[in-house]
Formats: sequence, structure tokens, C-alpha cells
Amino acid sequence: MSNNKNNVTTGKPRVGGAAFIAPIGTALPADAVASLAAAFAGLGYCSEDGLKNNGAITTEKVKAWGGDVVMAPQTEKSDEFKVTLIESTNTTVLKTVFGDGNVSGSLANGLTVTANSLELEEHVWIFDMILRGNILKRVVIPSGKVTAVDEVTYDDKSAVAYALTIAALPDASGNTHYEYLKDPAIPGIILDRQTAEIADGNSLTLTASSFPTDASVTWASSDTDVATVSEGTVTAVDPGIAKITASITVSGTVYKAECYITVTAAS
Repeated sequence: MSNNKNNVTTGKPRVGGAAFIAPIGTALPADAVASLAAAFAGLGYCSEDGLKNNGAITTEKVKAWGGDVVMAPQTEKSDEFKVTLIESTNTTVLKTVFGDGNVSGSLANGLTVTANSLELEEHVWIFDMILRGNILKRVVIPSGKVTAVDEVTYDDKSAVAYALTIAALPDASGNTHYEYLKDPAIPGIILDRQTAEIADGNSLTLTASSFPTDASVTWASSDTDVATVSEGTVTAVDPGIAKITASITVSGTVYKAECYITVTAAS
């Protein structure tokens, strides 16, 4: 396979905001383009250093008699991110640095920040960027905790900034972070989940992200005796499995995304 210079890229912040934070348990996006849940708050401008990711691996060398290294088992794998927040009067930034409970009030009525030894909360973190060719990239950290804040400088020539180190901790699947990429110029459709389980009589809503974004989405169920769907809202009818399909048509070509719904008996 030949080399391709178009695969060499830089990462620029997405217009409108690149860094976001939300409480643990907030619904996570499963692609690079889906709208974020309302619980996410923007952290504003980051410094020109951008976002840095260090996935350090530590191994233990096992040597045989004579000095040959015959095995190198992994003993540690860490996943850390570094970013510098420069909107130092942004309330969300201050809560991120000092803790949710250590920031109260507002700039308009008076803001109080308390520094103490209380442990910082874990959060969901998202970083959105644009790569070469307008390819979208999103980094999702399901559980990130600030483990270090560098020295803060107050002077008359530089921005007051908070340089953070964020430890990405494993989620229920053992993953510390996810990276999603999408070329929005290529038609397609994505659902926010591929499988789901609901009890008889209940409903859930599937979210479709289509490219182009103004494409009309058509919904269908493979078995309406098990589950029906209308505008993405799936309603369970009877126990069984139904395949929910979302589709768009672009220039005569149909693009589909599917989610398998398992309906269980109501308790």
C-alpha cells in the first residue's frame, strides 16, 4: 500500500467549543457528530498547547541465564490527558479545578472559591476537534479525574491558566477512553446504540445521526408484534427480538443503521 500524505493531519479545536465536562453517568455519545446531552458544560478556550495524551506502558523484563530478554510482561498501563484551561473566570472551569462544592455564587452577585483538601469528583470528559480535510474527531473519557494542577501564575503578560492532568479511569468494559472519527462529506447514518433491552409496555428513544444532517430518516421494525417505532421512539409490545432500522436515501442510494431490541416480560 502506497503512502498517503492526506492521512497526515493536525488537530484543531472544533468551532463553538472543544472541551466539555459532565457528571458521571451522563449519556455518552457513540460517534463524532452526535449532539451532546444537556448535562455537558463547555470549558471554553484551551491554551495553544492543545490536548496531550500519554498512554504509558510499563513492562518487566524477564531474562534467561546468559542475559537474553525472553519475555516482557506488561505490569502497568496508564492513560493520562493534559490540557490547559484559560477561561479562569468561567464557573465551570473553577468547579473543575477546585471541586463542584467549592465554588458558589456568580460573577454578577459575587463568586466564592474555596481551596481545601477535599477529593475532586470524577467526570465525563469530551474533546472535539477537526482534522485535515474537515474530518471530525471526538475523544470521550467516560471517567476522568483531575490528578494534578500546575502552578498558576498571575502577572501582567500571560493569561491566568489552569494546566490540568486528567487520569482516564476504566469504565465497566475496561476501556479508559474512546476515539471517534467521521468524514461528514461521506453519506451515512449512525444510531446511538446497536442493542437495547426494554420491558413489555415500556419505550425508549433511539437517536440517529445522519450525513448529510438534513437527510430525512425513515424508521422501520422487523416485527411490529414485538416492538414498534415512530420517529425513533421504540415501544415494546410483546417479548421477543425486533430489529429497528433507520435509513436515509442520498442520490438514490439507501444507507441503513440497525439496532436489535430485546423485549422482556413486564415484572
